[in-house]
Amino acid sequence: MLDQYDPMLMQRMLAVRLRQLRYKTGLSQRQIALRTEWSINKVNRIENADSTISITDLNALLGLYQLTDPQEDEKLRDWARRARQPGWIRPNAASVDLRTCRHLAYQTSASRILMLDTLLIPDLLRTDDFNRHVRRATTGEAPLTDEQHRLYSQIDTARRAQLAKRADRELRVVIDEAVLLRPFGSIDTTINQLQHLRRLTETGTLQMQVVPWDGWIAHRGQPRFELLEFDHPDAPPIVVSHLTGYPPESLYDPAEVEHFRAVASRLADAASSPDQATVILGRAIDRLRNGPISLLDTQ
Repeated sequence: MLDQYDPMLMQRMLAVRLRQLRYKTGLSQRQIALRTEWSINKVNRIENADSTISITDLNALLGLYQLTDPQEDEKLRDWARRARQPGWIRPNAASVDLRTCRHLAYQTSASRILMLDTLLIPDLLRTDDFNRHVRRATTGEAPLTDEQHRLYSQIDTARRAQLAKRADRELRVVIDEAVLLRPFGSIDTTINQLQHLRRLTETGTLQMQVVPWDGWIAHRGQPRFELLEFDHPDAPPIVVSHLTGYPPESLYDPAEVEHFRAVASRLADAASSPDQATVILGRAIDRLRNGPISLLDTQ
């Protein structure tokens, strides 16, 4: 079961458990640093999954935490070994920022991915051509070089290969109706993108719901985020926020995660049903080709 998880997720799981064990002992990070002769920064980086941990250092912590369960002891050692393995994204870590690497690692490890977006079709669902035009339009004053475009295309290809390893992964998207009519590149490029979405919905690969433009206003926000959930009981859900643009920010606090889950639930209730997705996408394609038409009038 653990083989389906990226080393960066294993690192996060280990960090969460080590923090829990420290809390149980009542020790502060400063006390841990004093007893191990480490810096507080090192303790903090371990507990925030900003660095991996060696088996030697793990042994030192587990001794301080007086862990007596041999099964958990071996489990945490196994997690530490797995966290130090080279994941699929790490070869690109020198060229891509850490927050993006984490996002991709968590995303490809998730068993359920829920995406909400008011501005763009989520990058996970874009065609290569459409994605290239989106990047060109959204990188501001520093446009990507051809080499950067090639790098991101390689990463997208590798990500799709990772995602394809699990046929039972649940993909859902709740999207603003205006997003479907927002062209990037030529009209044909955008139509091809919508046809791609329609194929995903027709095959059952993707569940898509569309919210009327005033639905987002009614909920007082413009959420752009992903909710990632995992099968493992020791892997709590993670929210990846795209609201601040690039790079995405991963949120781990349970209260924040539940807030975003509630937002997702409210917007899904205001959206079209998934079985209307094919019709709505067909109407969007017709509108791009022929002019105004109501997307959500599916009668």
